[in-house]
Amino acid sequence: MVEGSDNWTFDPSTYIGNGPYKMTEWSHNAYISMEKNENYYDYDNLGPDTIKFTLLDDNNAMLKGYNNGELDFIENLPVDEIPTYLASGELEIGDYLGTYYVCFNTEDEVFSDPNIRKAFSLVIDRNYIVENVSQAGEVPADGYVPNGVNDAAGPGS
Repeated sequence: MVEGSDNWTFDPSTYIGNGPYKMTEWSHNAYISMEKNENYYDYDNLGPDTIKFTLLDDNNAMLKGYNNGELDFIENLPVDEIPTYLASGELEIGDYLGTYYVCFNTEDEVFSDPNIRKAFSLVIDRNYIVENVSQAGEVPADGYVPNGVNDAAGPGS
């Protein structure tokens, strides 16, 4: 490995990657700039020479930037806008491998009881959450390992 600071992942001059693009600039909380990686095996068939990822926390600001032509794509959309953009054909929801979950402080008097935690889990309406809250076509989780992971249901499944 590389000797140096523990912050090597935050500095383009010390960041190590192996993908088609390499980081050239990182203005924290603002943007990350990348350029084609000359060591990438299929360099000649890569897309644009440079890519700039604008970093925004506010979904409404992301949508405004997209609608104003300042952003080519956005990762998150305000939930109430999802049906409109789906109906227009402008929104494409891709597969995402992940699981959202609730953590309990098991040192808390109430949640130290495993039966209370199980009861809490049983009353969560997962279908309601994916259909009415997130609205992005998620599959309700029935365990920690997301659907789609090989052997998620155990060996031989």
